[in-house]
Amino acid sequence: NGERFEEVMTEPVQPQSECYSTPSCVVIHVPSGNDEHVSEEVIGTSCDFMLMFIISFLFGLPGYLISLCMSTTLAGYYGAMAGLGLSCIKVGFIYALYKDQAYYGDINPRYMELLATMITLVGVYLFVYGIFQFKNIKASIREREGEA
Repeated sequence: NGERFEEVMTEPVQPQSECYSTPSCVVIHVPSGNDEHVSEEVIGTSCDFMLMFIISFLFGLPGYLISLCMSTTLAGYYGAMAGLGLSCIKVGFIYALYKDQAYYGDINPRYMELLATMITLVGVYLFVYGIFQFKNIKASIREREGEA
């Protein structure tokens, strides 16, 4: 396994223009922290974030998938993630309000309570992660513009 890795790493790299004509060549672009070509088009705006957030929040998981298909920016991606998180939190709170009136069939209500708690915790994580990642990206862009 390690030998194959070393073999792949020592192979000469083809220029990207030649790579498109070669069927066995794969182009992989991994952005680094000092990438200068990352622009507002890749990152997106706060409006992208809010639009995808609202769609994902209102329609839940289908809204999240729709948001991912509609947006090509990081702002849209993180907005959809935060919206899905808040939607999961909403589901958990709705369960907490109506758990005495719900009918679960043969399922033990304790398991449903545990499931709702887990969904709420995952929702909190997604919500916080989406917002902080978007905030960090915007801060790094402002910092980079300040250096220029």
